[in-house]
Amino acid sequence: KQLIEINSWNFDQIDEPDYERRLNGYKKITKEISKLENIDKDKNEYLCLFYHCLYELHYSINDLSLREYASQCIHLFLKQIPSYQSYLLTEIRTILKKSTISIHIRNEFIRLLGLIIDINIDNEDLNDLKRLHNYNDIEIDFFHNITHVQNHRRLRALKRLKLIHNEQTFRLTTI
Repeated sequence: KQLIEINSWNFDQIDEPDYERRLNGYKKITKEISKLENIDKDKNEYLCLFYHCLYELHYSINDLSLREYASQCIHLFLKQIPSYQSYLLTEIRTILKKSTISIHIRNEFIRLLGLIIDINIDNEDLNDLKRLHNYNDIEIDFFHNITHVQNHRRLRALKRLKLIHNEQTFRLTTI
């Protein structure tokens, strides 16, 4: 039912989404995800919702509210259902390799990568990327600065990336 709501179209206008119904659908989904208990019961439905949220991040370029709700749902899914992180990591790799992707979309996926690292502090596979995070000082945190609006902050992030790489080379699997 929620999948239908977040895909609803306006009956009065051709090719125009029903924003009110979509936003209400996202509100319901975020409430439901935040209090998930029995995940196995509706596992396929949740996976469909997760992929729809990824789709929304890709293609709702001009609609900030839908993108924000989709991102919020993905954040909640990642915290509640850790197995979804592998799906997202695959998507992040694809997004970051494409040069034609909008900067807004690229930044959102970089933020999601930072979230995955935050959630998986003990994961050995993410050790190289953990070095880019600075939990004590946001001013030198790579993930914060690389998505910043100001050019000098993005440049600072790239310099930090180079510095960290020079200290200890990243593994090929990380790159």
